[in-house]
Amino acid sequence: MPSKEFNKLERNVAKLKTHFLNFEKSVDGNYSDYDLMNCRAFVAFAHAEVESYLEGMAEKILIRAKTKF
Repeated sequence: MPSKEFNKLERNVAKLKTHFLNFEKSVDGNYSDYDLMNCRAFVAFAHAEVESYLEGMAEKILIRAKTKF
C-alpha cells in the first residue's frame, strides 16, 4: 500500500501533467515553442516534486533512526 506521501506525490505530478501537458500529440513530432516550453516546465516541476518527496522520506527515516538510537 502506497504511503500518504507517495499518494501526494502522484496527485501533484498528475496536476502538473494536466496543467502543462494539455496539448494534442503531434503525429509528425512538430510542436510549437510554447508546447515545448510547457514540456520543459513539466519536467522541471515534476523533478522538484520527486526531489521533495525523497527529501521528506530521508528526513522521516533519519528521525526514526535517531529516535531508536
